[in-house]
Amino acid sequence: MPLNRYQAFDLLSSLVAVVDLRGRVLFGNAALEDAVGASRRTIEASDLSRAFAQPQALQAALEGVAANAFASLRYDALLLPQWGKVAVEALPVHVIITQTELANEVIVEMLPQEAQEKQGREERNASQAQANKELIRNLAHEIKTHWGAFAARRSSCKWSCKTVTKPSH
Repeated sequence: MPLNRYQAFDLLSSLVAVVDLRGRVLFGNAALEDAVGASRRTIEASDLSRAFAQPQALQAALEGVAANAFASLRYDALLLPQWGKVAVEALPVHVIITQTELANEVIVEMLPQEAQEKQGREERNASQAQANKELIRNLAHEIKTHWGAFAARRSSCKWSCKTVTKPSH
């Protein structure tokens, strides 16, 4: 397989592996190398399902792709950095399995859940900021409306007070 087909995956910050239908790694991007602490040569030709705490989930997904049961599938898993030499905690990832145009290749993208949580927090913060902005705008409008009504009543009261309380000589 020509590796230049997959070189664009090296530009992604998410962990990406291209595997065959048995789970054998055909290509692993640079982010995957960094996450598991292993070289591309070590990763390629190895069984990707062994890198997960529950390998049967990946195996079932690959069987579903082979049977054309779905075009893509998502699930959460724990990535074990077993290729690396340093013992590190398992990395919680969101796994996305996607068919390619070739029947015997599947793209496995793994998004660290910390990044997903950060993105979720940023989206919630942005929506909260927008809600606060609208609340302040509405509050300012209410204050302006009530202040205008108060000012109108005050000036009308002054006018009526002047006409009623004219001193007589």
